[in-house]
Amino acid sequence: MLGLLNRVTCEILKRFRFTPHDSVSGKLSTARRKKLLIERPRARRYPLAVTVDLIDMESEAELHGQLTDLSLFGCHVRTTDSWVTGTKLRLRMVHRGAVFSALGHVANIQKKGGIGVVFSKIEQKDQLILEKWLGEIRDAKERVSADR
Repeated sequence: MLGLLNRVTCEILKRFRFTPHDSVSGKLSTARRKKLLIERPRARRYPLAVTVDLIDMESEAELHGQLTDLSLFGCHVRTTDSWVTGTKLRLRMVHRGAVFSALGHVANIQKKGGIGVVFSKIEQKDQLILEKWLGEIRDAKERVSADR
């Protein structure tokens, strides 16, 4: 069966330790499918080191952290403390004089001290800022690659 699968599919199956015994039909079980959908990034992530202020929407508790990567749909923040998965939050970060704010929630918690945040609402002006930052990072990365 694995001989028929293409290289990419094989890598995904290896990552999630899929075996044909996961389901009788040879398809991914529902639990494995959900895990695949949750863990797979929807957009390319770009490295960016920026201080992030996080505010819990219910308790108004604040948490400060260091952004490690950013995408159109979310980010990863390295923190010393964390909140539980699903915590609704506001985040704010400043980079090159531009302030980005969004609403989101904690998608996952990393054992090494960080949280994955998914953006749930971004105002139009903040969306433009986000796209500008990502474009600048992408362009800088392409220039470095072209120089090699």
